[in-house]
Amino acid sequence: MQTVGSVLRTERLRQGLTIDAISLETKISTVRLQALEADELDRFSSPFLYKSFAKQVARRLRIDEKSISQILDSQASSMPTPLVPGEEERQLPNVPALDNLAQRTGTRWFIPTISLVAVLAASSGVFEWREHSAANSKGSAGLSLQYMLNILHTPSGTAPAAKPLLSKPGPAPAAQPGLTKAIEEPRIAASAAPDSSQVRLELAALENVWISVVSDGKFIFSGVLSRSESKSFSSREVARIKVGNAGGVSVNYNGRKIGPLGARGSVCTAIFTATDFQIVEPQQPHVELTEYVSGTE
Repeated sequence: MQTVGSVLRTERLRQGLTIDAISLETKISTVRLQALEADELDRFSSPFLYKSFAKQVARRLRIDEKSISQILDSQASSMPTPLVPGEEERQLPNVPALDNLAQRTGTRWFIPTISLVAVLAASSGVFEWREHSAANSKGSAGLSLQYMLNILHTPSGTAPAAKPLLSKPGPAPAAQPGLTKAIEEPRIAASAAPDSSQVRLELAALENVWISVVSDGKFIFSGVLSRSESKSFSSREVARIKVGNAGGVSVNYNGRKIGPLGARGSVCTAIFTATDFQIVEPQQPHVELTEYVSGTE
């Protein structure tokens, strides 16, 4: 049976191309390309990513996408639907009761806190006393030395008054024009142009919104964007974002403005590749309702 991987591999070998050459042009890792040609569907996290990578390689090899679309859809349909972040079951940690925790921590930190305050107060007092004593001794020594020098240079019978060894501050040195100009006009290095083959996302918050970003399988950001705040992210192959308020953030994808990902107040997850993107709808939990009817006698 003919598969997508066999079609891609046969055409690549016919054109005399290596996997490294295809990876260099499509920016898809050699590991993913080998899995694609070997039809190892479990190496891809979702059907969308599998189909996106297969179409990119087919376009590079100049294969008509319509000729493999039926086989591609058939193989992608056999892959399990990926779970949206937050749907997987997690075991809750064993957290001690709050009342017991408060009793243990309340008395444990009381004595160290009081000791720290006492040490800081004593240190401040000693420092001020030493500074005051040093200032007085320095001033007395200066006056005594000046007084003795005046006696040596004054005729006998007269006692000169002591003068403090304090001088008026002189004029400030003139600023150098060249140095001032260099400070006022710093050089700004020109930034390099972004690579068009990567996934570039610019998120602008229309209101306070929580987002999380996964780049090439690694979490790179999770937090709240304030209104009018924006952030930029880039990925080599795949980027996945999840927003707590789909209508509260505007998305710019590879220089193309997409706008909000959904309705205001809805949770939304989107997957982006170098050539396409897909919005994943969260699966609604199945809830069984039982109606209890009480009769009257």
